[in-house]
Amino acid sequence: MKDWPVFALRDISEIVAGITLGRKTKETELTEVPYMRVANVKDGMLDFSEVKTVLAAAREIKKWALQDGDLLLTEGGDLDKLGRGACWRNQLSLCIHQNHIFRVRLPTDRYDPDFVSYQVGSAYGKAYFLAHAKKTTGIASINQGVLGAFPLISPPLSEQRQIAARLKAQLAEVETARQAVRVQLLDAVLLRRRVVDTVFDDYQDWQPISAIAKVQSGYAFKSTDFKTSGVRLLRNTNILPGKVYWDDAVYLDGNEVDRYPGYALEQGDVLISLDRPLISSGIKVARVSKNDLPALLLQRVGRFFLQQERITPDFLFAFLQSSRFIKAISGHDQSLGVPHISPGQVEAVELPRLSVDDQQPIAARLKSQLAEVDILHAALTEQQRGLDALPQRLLDQAFDTKVQP
Repeated sequence: MKDWPVFALRDISEIVAGITLGRKTKETELTEVPYMRVANVKDGMLDFSEVKTVLAAAREIKKWALQDGDLLLTEGGDLDKLGRGACWRNQLSLCIHQNHIFRVRLPTDRYDPDFVSYQVGSAYGKAYFLAHAKKTTGIASINQGVLGAFPLISPPLSEQRQIAARLKAQLAEVETARQAVRVQLLDAVLLRRRVVDTVFDDYQDWQPISAIAKVQSGYAFKSTDFKTSGVRLLRNTNILPGKVYWDDAVYLDGNEVDRYPGYALEQGDVLISLDRPLISSGIKVARVSKNDLPALLLQRVGRFFLQQERITPDFLFAFLQSSRFIKAISGHDQSLGVPHISPGQVEAVELPRLSVDDQQPIAARLKSQLAEVDILHAALTEQQRGLDALPQRLLDQAFDTKVQP
């Protein structure tokens, strides 16, 4: 990047924190207005899926009303919320912002707001906020002083617009590709379910899962006992459709493990998430592999204890992925309204009554058929992962500079 001048943000812009929620006011003439909160401000975009309102006086509305081109930045909290920002583009006719959101208003004859937003969201901007934030365990925040000292790279306005236009076009192409892959992934999920459903559509004799298996819910380990090393605790967040996922792991002190022998997982165990069991990519059921051990079962995850002479793990695992099972657990208010299911609700679902000898070839044939679908799904997932990372790489390349934040 060229040797462009750098200015402290406070010297070239107006920086304002928003309205304080729950404040006391003596004013009687109040108007209900929408406001932007931390949950609405994402990296490079504003989320309008849930916009809350607040009662505000006319002078407050005048002070905090957003204008086209305002840059909204989050104060912090979790590390991913630190300095997260996006441009306001008059998506609502009237809107203000809360006090955990900073509004940056730049002179339009000197700065392109999209250019500034992209710069703040690049590795250059993120490195500055991370270096200067106030940090505690897992939490980081910035104040108005830190934001005001942000060293804004300031090329001529014409060049800012060129860079912003190029990035906007590139990001739009990436988003189009991401949407296409999401559709393909959904098709792969539906294909997988259709393959499973062909196995379970034609049976006449059914029995409840409770007749051949019981569901154990995990132990309620206290979060205050979680460690950064030791023996892993398998939580509902560690289960994705078809696999155990350890990128976000918590641990129990290894010296404590012997106190919980009844919750030690074993290779081949069939698991189901009892919290939010249904997600866009399928139902959160998985098998425990050798690489997942040792591990202990945490609450809100269910493990099936099977009567081995009456049900095979492969057959049960296949049935749990069927539309029939998914529909059965979706019929409970706890599954859709509040996304929880209980062991009893799972055990009440009926599955085909077949001998173990009949189950084994069915499960083997289904496993072979699903392997092909899973190869397709894995390739699409990898493609999605690359596309999800691409916007950040484009921003980082655009603001690859030797200027130290």
